[in-house]
Amino acid sequence: MLIRLIYASLEARDIGSQDIDQILAASRRNNLVDGVTGMLCHGSGRFLQCLEGEAEHVDRIYERISKDARHKDVVVIDRGDLDRRVFGDW
Repeated sequence: MLIRLIYASLEARDIGSQDIDQILAASRRNNLVDGVTGMLCHGSGRFLQCLEGEAEHVDRIYERISKDARHKDVVVIDRGDLDRRVFGDW
């Protein structure tokens, strides 16, 4: 079953462009293996991310993110079934 999970969080520390580049590179590599797609927005000390894929993969990724020391106050905005991917090319 495909799901979409959207979360928001605050930076736990200052995040620079190199940090974002590293996050994106690792996410692209890991998410490709798990068949997870989505998008990541970052600005003004905040993250907003949408993850799409099989429930077990998306939930595992979200669990890892929620424990990541670069994030604090992680909140799920929405989690639900998905008929088709919106960010299939991410």
